[in-house]
Amino acid sequence: MQRECLSGQRGKKNVLQRGRGGCRSSRTTILAQFLFIVCILTATASGYAFSTFLPLSHSTSENHASTTPRMLLSGFFPAGTTGSRKDSTQIKKLKKTLFETMEGSDRGRVNLGGGRERTIQAIQALAAVNPTPNSATSPLASGTWDLVWTTEEEIHLFRKQGLLGCTCQAVLQTTEQSTQRLENIIEFSQNSALRIISKLSPEPSGPRVYFTWEDARVIYKGFVLPFPSFFFVKNAYYDNIYLDSEIRCVRDIRGNYLVVRRV
Repeated sequence: MQRECLSGQRGKKNVLQRGRGGCRSSRTTILAQFLFIVCILTATASGYAFSTFLPLSHSTSENHASTTPRMLLSGFFPAGTTGSRKDSTQIKKLKKTLFETMEGSDRGRVNLGGGRERTIQAIQALAAVNPTPNSATSPLASGTWDLVWTTEEEIHLFRKQGLLGCTCQAVLQTTEQSTQRLENIIEFSQNSALRIISKLSPEPSGPRVYFTWEDARVIYKGFVLPFPSFFFVKNAYYDNIYLDSEIRCVRDIRGNYLVVRRV
């Protein structure tokens, strides 16, 4: 009888130990996933621009800008009459080519047979005939944009892995020229999201837009987790290398490309 009691007590003790171990394991998993999100946020440069998060000073940015291909710069100030019938026909053909190169790429995540390089070349070709010279300050830049294609690996990681068990549903960007506000959001299932709001400082002419984070937070199943301000990015930038009423093509501070379509 005593042996049975002792055996029962040991069994209960083992169950309790397994329970505590399971709790510790669960807490460790949650902490690891949280740290993973922090690492992604601090390593990510968009913006989308999630891809324009890396904080560089203006002087460093200008040095980087000096390496911009002449082909891209020429697109900011196209020769001839903007909006001519010839230009319009050429742009339609180039946009058709661009979307054809994206087919089967899962918004840029999959690179089949050099498809990514062909897409970048198509973006650069469009940039050379950009119909909106001052794309940084153009009213056309305002609106809500849906991700079509990007080379930004961190975005694809969230799209593939999700957020702590919540699947990715949309990658969106909202820009408002009148208030100089940029909102990047990755939407997940179960009322979850990654949301970053920035203050824009566009250059008066050309394609360049500087931005500084004002708010960053993870929303997980309705629970809001703000990120500390020391994570915030300052004086990063992206270039609107092509802009019309339908799409916008962006090249960011790290050389990543992004194509978004107006919602």
